[in-house]
Amino acid sequence: MKYFIHTFGCQANKADSERVAGALEARGMTPATTIEEADHVVINTCMIRESAENRVYGLVNNLGQLKPKPKIVVTGCMVGMAARDKSGKMIALLKKRMKHADEFLPIEEVGFDFAPLRSEEKNAWVPISNGCNNFCTFCVVPYTRGREVSRPFDEVLAECYHLKLQHYTGVTLIGQNVNSYGADLLIGADNIQTIRDLDKSFFNRTDKKKLSQDLGLTQQPANLPRPVFVKHLGRFRIPTLFPALLERVALIGFEKVDLFPQIPGIFQTNLSM
Repeated sequence: MKYFIHTFGCQANKADSERVAGALEARGMTPATTIEEADHVVINTCMIRESAENRVYGLVNNLGQLKPKPKIVVTGCMVGMAARDKSGKMIALLKKRMKHADEFLPIEEVGFDFAPLRSEEKNAWVPISNGCNNFCTFCVVPYTRGREVSRPFDEVLAECYHLKLQHYTGVTLIGQNVNSYGADLLIGADNIQTIRDLDKSFFNRTDKKKLSQDLGLTQQPANLPRPVFVKHLGRFRIPTLFPALLERVALIGFEKVDLFPQIPGIFQTNLSM
């Protein structure tokens, strides 16, 4: 079996496609040189612009005309939004417009069980979180990617150490909202909005022991560094481990540590070393 992955969108999607490739090769597949010679085609989609969606529809339709027709798997942001649409209207629309697609795969189901197949020899994409808790006007990310989920702190560091041993000279840490990385690890994903609504920071409250019991929280997980806080609605409420993670990754000794997306404001810095 030969596979081909066509990726639309940003670096986060490219990093996801590297994980998909690793999972397919773990199943014994080999990469095809062109999409026409593939038995298994994965289309990683984007929803930032309507033009990107239309190109996905056109590509699936064209692949459906091939003889023999390959297995067509659609994943990425379009599928992510459909999976989170409880009404079922979005997935019904995708099936109608992409009738040749054999499977609609939420990207979260790929996981991190297999090493990604890196597309670059010197710099590696390293996802640290997925999703976003900020429902900004005109932005679909919370609907396509869901709420923020952080990768375990030690897991990210282990991947970076492994990349250094493989002679990578740089890494790019990826997340839709990297500056709040680790908030869910510290206080639980279901408590993020509750913490935002408090009149002061959770860790600075005098009643945090009782509040912890009410929310089912521990005050500070023993295996994680102390957090700093991101300002939300004029107050420093959201705990983040990102500065600690960035410092630990930098100490590994890469020539360059980048971020995607680039962060304005409090964490804006030149990370080249």
